Amino acid sequence: RRKDLSIKLIKHTLKVLKKRGIKYIVATIHPKNQTSLNIFVDKFGFKVKKLTKKYGGKSRYVLLKSI
Repeated sequence: RRKDLSIKLIKHTLKVLKKRGIKYIVATIHPKNQTSLNIFVDKFGFKVKKLTKKYGGKSRYVLLKSI
């Protein structure tokens, strides 16, 4: 159920950004959030660029997608 909502939100966001001429989108995901990582990478084609510390030293994957 929650997965379907996130897919709808990502689809809508990508559509709006593309209409506005945005060429790239960056997202961050906690390394233990495998469900979100699968959605972004497998369903939407985001690429994991690096694992880094963000938001006060918390580990995050940084993902990138051309749109």
